[in-house]
Amino acid sequence: MFLDDCFASDSAVATLAPYFQLRDFRVIFPDGRKGKQNGVLDGPIIAKCHEEKWLLLTTDHEMGKTHIEEIKKHPNATILATTSNPSSPEELREWLAAVVKLKATVLRMYKKQPRPWFATFSKEGSITNCTTITATHRTRRTRAK
Repeated sequence: MFLDDCFASDSAVATLAPYFQLRDFRVIFPDGRKGKQNGVLDGPIIAKCHEEKWLLLTTDHEMGKTHIEEIKKHPNATILATTSNPSSPEELREWLAAVVKLKATVLRMYKKQPRPWFATFSKEGSITNCTTITATHRTRRTRAK
């Protein structure tokens, strides 16, 4: 599991490490500054996760709509996103607890769900949406990538 910059923290790593093999954004894309400020766009992150066959954990619940073309180019992409962004450290802990609760479901999806796919999950620990991205999917979004 690759922790995107939003989950790349010591507390997130400590919470998830007993349950998943983790790759930390801060290690893979090192920089003196934190988060996306270091200029790493979503495209290279999706490509890296495709190459390494990592599950991307992010808070960008719009990534599946915004980056459809990028995801289609990378057939090993698997992306799990929160349904909303954490607004506090306490809320981030709730999202991490939900990921732990979803471990069996996430591992099953990672192994059996046709790729590439994008899924969202709730704070209660349930998958709210899972979509396999196919050649028929299109986007009209023009948001910066």
